[in-house]
Amino acid sequence: MANFPSFRFRTMFNSMKVLMWVSMIVYFISRLTKIRNSEFYSYGTLLGSIIVSMVLLLGLSTKNAKQDGVISMLMKIIRQSSPGLILSVQLIIMIVIYSLYGEKIYDMESLPTEYNIFNNIIFVFILLQLFVYNKFISSALKKFESGDNGQSKWAGLYIPLFILGGVISSGSILKLWVIMSKLLTDG
Repeated sequence: MANFPSFRFRTMFNSMKVLMWVSMIVYFISRLTKIRNSEFYSYGTLLGSIIVSMVLLLGLSTKNAKQDGVISMLMKIIRQSSPGLILSVQLIIMIVIYSLYGEKIYDMESLPTEYNIFNNIIFVFILLQLFVYNKFISSALKKFESGDNGQSKWAGLYIPLFILGGVISSGSILKLWVIMSKLLTDG
């Protein structure tokens, strides 16, 4: 794979951040108004930012492909893309939930309190995971641009925070799925 100029990596990183901010704005607007499919668009935009970040990490991890060897490069790609894959699975499940049950949500006059609670919990903990993921990509980009191998004093908290956010958001996603299927069948 060809070596990309570093300015493209920085541009991709900034576009990922812009997509994350846009999805947050869309989500918060959807909490204030009843715009149809706004959660669907919000989670879709977040998934787009994860896809951009995974392309960025793919480019960063193949930087020294000739020197590292194929097996080492594949292990580096798997190690660097696993947080993005975890987030992608969660976001795809949320997109599926809103594509299946979205019309039912917006046709209801009042939504159950549990729906609102779990929907907000999911979004907050996905944002926590995205914050940690953003720090991870930022440090990988800094290492690529300047060769800086130093870690932040908070780097030891990144993995536990990501795991905690993943467990809580995944459990909440399953609970939201149950709530939505109950609303669909029981009314």
